[in-house]
Amino acid sequence: MAVPAQNCVDPDTSVARLDNWECQCAAPSAGTAQRAAAACVLDECAATGCPSCAGATCTGANQDCADPDQSPRVLYDWICTCQLPRTGSKEHEAAACDIDECEVADPGVCPGCEFDQCSMNGQLCVDLDRAEAALGDWECRCIAPETGAAAQAVA
Repeated sequence: MAVPAQNCVDPDTSVARLDNWECQCAAPSAGTAQRAAAACVLDECAATGCPSCAGATCTGANQDCADPDQSPRVLYDWICTCQLPRTGSKEHEAAACDIDECEVADPGVCPGCEFDQCSMNGQLCVDLDRAEAALGDWECRCIAPETGAAAQAVA
């Protein structure tokens, strides 16, 4: 494999300073080293100006971006992850985020979510559709041998 592009810089070209050169990684990679090749890194979530960079793909969708391998040799591996209380992730594109109303315990984050009222009454909470656009569709279900269910209330 080829070494990522680097530039050699000699800040003091006088004969008295022959050991002060350094290698600098070419953009969009980052890294420097004195008197040696630099260990270049490319965070595709933070970098701009590269075909493999995430740009605003994740942040524009209110999602977090992570580049698990920041080697310039490993490209297009960045991942968009939904911010809590939403769940979901997708490599190289914005994720389709879901929200399980039965698992969110903060009314400030998810108004109308279940907040344990089913489990506090010995029942099972089921979110019928976890799509963010389908909030308010959870129900409490009785646990066998009991039967019954109630939408957004204890059965």
